[in-house]
Amino acid sequence: MAVFSCEAHNDKGLTVSEGVQINIKAIPSPPKEVRINKSTAHSVLVSWVPGFDGHSPFRNCSIQ
Repeated sequence: MAVFSCEAHNDKGLTVSEGVQINIKAIPSPPKEVRINKSTAHSVLVSWVPGFDGHSPFRNCSIQ
């Protein structure tokens, strides 16, 4: 089980959602072929081939 929340930022400010409980069905495998495709002074573009998703596929990911 894990608890997640969501933050939204825009010109009007910040809002944070309540915590949401997620029950994990199976442990996912680590990603493969992790690459840094492009980097600048302020950003990094990373790509990978996903492993087994644990029956809960990610649609996108943000790394901060």
